[in-house]
Amino acid sequence: MKKLALSVFFLSLSICCSGLAAGQTALAFAKGAPAAVTPEVVLNGVAATGGSFSAFSWLPDSQRVIFSATPTDLRVVCRASAALPAAESAGTKGRDRSWIAVMNVQTRDCSVVHEGANPAPSPDGKQVLFIYGKTEIPQLWVSSLEGRNARALTSGTVFNPYAHWSKNDVYYRRAWSPDSQRIAYAMRPQVETAPSRSQTPASESTVVVIGGKGDLGSDTEVRVVEVATGASRKLTSGPYFVWDELSWSPDGATVVFDCVTQVDARTDDIRGEVRSVNVSTGEVRTIVKDHGVQMLRALLSPDGKTIAFTMDPNNVYYPDNWNIAMVPAEGGPIRQLTRNLFIGSGPVWSPKGEGVYFRAKKGVFSQIYFAGINGEVRQVTDAPRGSSTPSVSPDGRQMIWTTSDLISNQHLRVANVDGSNQRIIAELSAPNKNFKLGQVEAVAWKSRDGVSISGFLFKPVGFDASKKYPMIVDLHGGPVGGPSLGGSILYSRMEPHMWANKGYVYFLPDYRSSGVYGWDLIEKQRERQDSNDRDYDDIISGVDSLVSQGFVDTSRLALVGHSYGAFLTNWIITRSHPFRVAVSYEGYVDTFLMYGTGSRVGGNPAFEWMYKGMPWDVPENYRKNSPLEFLKGVKTPTLLISGDKGMALYNNEFLYTALRKQKVDVRFLVYKGEGHVISTPANRRDLLQQVINWIETHLEPQLVKGSDR
Repeated sequence: MKKLALSVFFLSLSICCSGLAAGQTALAFAKGAPAAVTPEVVLNGVAATGGSFSAFSWLPDSQRVIFSATPTDLRVVCRASAALPAAESAGTKGRDRSWIAVMNVQTRDCSVVHEGANPAPSPDGKQVLFIYGKTEIPQLWVSSLEGRNARALTSGTVFNPYAHWSKNDVYYRRAWSPDSQRIAYAMRPQVETAPSRSQTPASESTVVVIGGKGDLGSDTEVRVVEVATGASRKLTSGPYFVWDELSWSPDGATVVFDCVTQVDARTDDIRGEVRSVNVSTGEVRTIVKDHGVQMLRALLSPDGKTIAFTMDPNNVYYPDNWNIAMVPAEGGPIRQLTRNLFIGSGPVWSPKGEGVYFRAKKGVFSQIYFAGINGEVRQVTDAPRGSSTPSVSPDGRQMIWTTSDLISNQHLRVANVDGSNQRIIAELSAPNKNFKLGQVEAVAWKSRDGVSISGFLFKPVGFDASKKYPMIVDLHGGPVGGPSLGGSILYSRMEPHMWANKGYVYFLPDYRSSGVYGWDLIEKQRERQDSNDRDYDDIISGVDSLVSQGFVDTSRLALVGHSYGAFLTNWIITRSHPFRVAVSYEGYVDTFLMYGTGSRVGGNPAFEWMYKGMPWDVPENYRKNSPLEFLKGVKTPTLLISGDKGMALYNNEFLYTALRKQKVDVRFLVYKGEGHVISTPANRRDLLQQVINWIETHLEPQLVKGSDR
């Protein structure tokens, strides 16, 4: 998922952007006749997300789950006879609203609790905590499971799970006490900011001192609120943010939380810690220090004796070497349970504390795993579809989770905790059923050094293996986590199908810097300082594997990338390659400049780790890995794209100049008021059409050539 760059070495997250262009109307389909996927379909955001469901959390009876969704989506998962809120009407903002519902897993009977989102049931199953607010400032609310006595517990704050990227936002992390009487939550108060130039008299300065007041966010506060009275008090605060959840000890005496310090203070002094705070005295203890700053998530076991958390022994932002680890709640030796396994989310304790469930990526699919307190690690699911992190029933017998297949169909599933006896409760979304789709496959190949790499392949609608087709190779951003099923221009899952309808093969290759293929490969790349070349080998060998099958026209290959994928695009066009045209969207070209600009003013620990030092200490490593050093002789026609508030604007200005001076066919698009991702409807419409025109112009209008080629 936003929403955004932590480190300029992994330049983009998995962002799912959708939006309607001005004046657009719902698409009409001929009954029974699948429609072609056109640019208009992509712009309408069809299949961009596939549903608005929150996580499904079990109630204490192990028979019902609680979740939130829009009224329309509630009708998808609940029985038709259930009393549900009125569906959204066309032209309203109804899809921005969600409702909380309780569903019986066996019957799919639902009861609606209250309008709101992100529900968390109390341990006794009598109340629910949720986010709600009709204004622009949602709050923490609580009500009975029947929706009675609904009331706000907080005021003057806004819920935003990604707010730690911005100095002016506020966020919540929250947890019920074991006795269901109190709620611990973390929040960051809003701070006054410097007025904009338009609001400031001409006689007053608009200066902001970098690293000073007005440039930094406020301290995070960990607080406790009494549910009965609404009385709230601060337990502790500091210059950090709480990354994920909080958890209580069984006796209600302490709260455990994870925090990352100094991330937005214009400094590279960044540390990840697991701490506990005494609820009575406010005394804070540090249990784990310097074992991960990217995705720490610490949770106490049900018996309060062990903390499971994700850790990174290198304590850097990139690469995200997340591992499942455990430590005694009172402190002590850390046991690292995983290593060459790419952790996506978790951990989630089993109700009896035997171990934790988590999500990890195997190839291009995320699967559910289990790590026991005895050190056992086993895979629970193994199917060609992506899985979410499961919720485990309080009796420890069942788990519920969502899956997504290769054509974006999403299902709600229940199974025994060992993965057996799976059944589909509901089809949450089948967004593509009205469209002509390209055939989608998960593919794998051997890179030049024998490493097995994976990716997604979309074949053209009406594919004929005897013909040769033009191919687009789309490089994912991040680079952490690997490719998704969406394209890099609008991040819509319909984007590859649009090209498939146009007669293109669409290839989404992974590469080893994603971290999916193990930490050992990352270490080797760092030691040899050849990560770009190894990623290049992974990508080109994937292209070669498809060419060898005979259906790819090697004279018509296009290369596309966003963020880190654009950085690799910039790297590839400086090498020998088969691509006739390229699109580089918000990618950097100069490693020196990206060490200390944009989001990393003050230093970039990711680069320092990856390149083994600061630029002035090891300039040879920065030069070796910078496309800027190899721009002489580039010939590939390249479309450059930036937002004027994006992180790659200055890099693209230089790259445009370098290509233009060498008489390369180059075009440079700068979208005013936009950042790392182009988001406004009018600009998205223009962006998509510009990319289509650029690629089709350079790959010739005749798309499919005969088998005699």
